[in-house]
Amino acid sequence: MLYQLQANRAGDESSQEDNSKSIFWPDTKQLLEKGAVTPLVSNFALYNLFGDPAIIAQTWANAVKSPLAEEHNRDLARVAQYYSVDKSNREAKRHYLDSLKDYLMSGAELDSNTDKHLLEKLKPNYRGYTFSELADRLGYPRYENIQQNPFRLLAELPLSVYLTTSHHNFLEVALSRNSRKAQPVSEIYQWREGLEHIPSIFENEPEYEPSLKRPLVYHWYGLDSYPESLVLTEDDYFDFLVNITHAASEVRTSVRADSSHKLPQRQIPSAVINAFSTRLIMIGYETYSWEFRVLLKGLIQPKSRNWLEKGFSMQVEPAAQPQQADRYRRIKEYLIKYFNQSNFNIYWGLPQQCALDLWMELYG
Repeated sequence: MLYQLQANRAGDESSQEDNSKSIFWPDTKQLLEKGAVTPLVSNFALYNLFGDPAIIAQTWANAVKSPLAEEHNRDLARVAQYYSVDKSNREAKRHYLDSLKDYLMSGAELDSNTDKHLLEKLKPNYRGYTFSELADRLGYPRYENIQQNPFRLLAELPLSVYLTTSHHNFLEVALSRNSRKAQPVSEIYQWREGLEHIPSIFENEPEYEPSLKRPLVYHWYGLDSYPESLVLTEDDYFDFLVNITHAASEVRTSVRADSSHKLPQRQIPSAVINAFSTRLIMIGYETYSWEFRVLLKGLIQPKSRNWLEKGFSMQVEPAAQPQQADRYRRIKEYLIKYFNQSNFNIYWGLPQQCALDLWMELYG
């Protein structure tokens, strides 16, 4: 992490709108009740399960004996790029997911709350599961109560569309266990050729519309059940950015398609397009990561000028060290200006607290 993590729900007076009703928007509760808020959730929103992406990258770099400089070996996209060139793009994604499973199993062995009998049963064939399946069988993400789990908190909101850059299905699992016992639908954006074989709800059920009972979870960067769909290497991110730029110019207002024909590649469902006219709240993103920067340039900034209200981006608070107070003040000012260019205010805090505060707006 660039900065020390400190949860702090108080916004900077110079950056946040002065409003006594809500730390988000003045009418946050009404927006939530109408389903007019859309979460956009990072792949690394759960640090307690994944760990720091830089550490994961470094661990993976060590495993593949990457010759890159140390700063590059802490960048997941660059390590993936190296391995994809050395081996292949497909092999890089397979190896990355296997490394995540290894990481998860190692952590479970050290976890005193893990069912050791279950762990022994899983050990011989744990790589046969997807990372999401393995995590679910091990009981992850694990929290003592619902108010510590950002996915469960988000799942309890009356929303029908969730956007994510995650490679896992933790949002879907949380939605399936919410008070409504929802039946979430996963959809993967076809950001390149060769992904047409991945099933689409909009092909199989042309009349499908996201609802509270069957909410849509839209994965922009792929899903681990289809490793080839992952946006992981530097080249992947560049290809995604080119693709989404083309898609933005080809968007139609309806996703309806003749059931006898495949949806055109790059087609974005109307429900997802419409989500960008709601209030977006980005959770768990690192400002300097490829995951965030490509998302911002490809999806957020081109649409931000049309928004009537600002979105929110979850950011950690720079550590308050007296000897560096001026430096951190300038960092905060920079981040405020940076996000303001994309029509975003900043929520200073951690993903768990951000999700809890959003939940409290409706149910607190």
